[in-house]
Amino acid sequence: MSDEPKFNIDEHAIKILLKRKLFIDGILKLRRKWGLPEDGFTNSQMNVWAEQLRESGRRNEFDKEISVLMDELGLSFRWRRAIYLYLLDNNPYSLRVQSPYELMDEGNPDTPDTILSVSIRIDADTTQRELIQAYKIAEKSFADKKKKQLIINIDRDLKIMEMHQIGMSNPQIVEWLTYNDKGAFTFNSDSIAKIIARTKKKLS
Repeated sequence: MSDEPKFNIDEHAIKILLKRKLFIDGILKLRRKWGLPEDGFTNSQMNVWAEQLRESGRRNEFDKEISVLMDELGLSFRWRRAIYLYLLDNNPYSLRVQSPYELMDEGNPDTPDTILSVSIRIDADTTQRELIQAYKIAEKSFADKKKKQLIINIDRDLKIMEMHQIGMSNPQIVEWLTYNDKGAFTFNSDSIAKIIARTKKKLS
């Protein structure tokens, strides 16, 4: 077994793939056609079989049948080597491929007036199915952050509005928040003014 890869592994995709009937049936069909043991070769047996396949001149045919299965499953090219190894060794570890997308969170919900966003980085071979999966995960991540920001901001904004209504200046509000509110070091007079204006609209 090789050392653990140094990149992000799409564990979720692997778990789902191993449960998909199309994958299970497709792997079984290929193993039966090519005389591969269902419980997998040992490393030495796998090397011998791979060499015999190369010498037979049928490696391209084998690869094409893997590609057909990948197309049916909606898998990108990055899965080719993983599927090849799994066919031979029946080891789920062999399916550990780099995630076809990366989610990047921007904006801290604890910071006032921050713009929350969740970006999706995809590679050239990311499939539509994988992109939809990434979108669903990103959508949930964004919703969770937005919900947290909403809860935090409502209480905070109402407190700021209350201080404003009793005549405290923006610098005074900043000073009060600095000593009493978590993360208040990010406030300044301009951000307080924006919060007051926004809260006034909500209360009107």
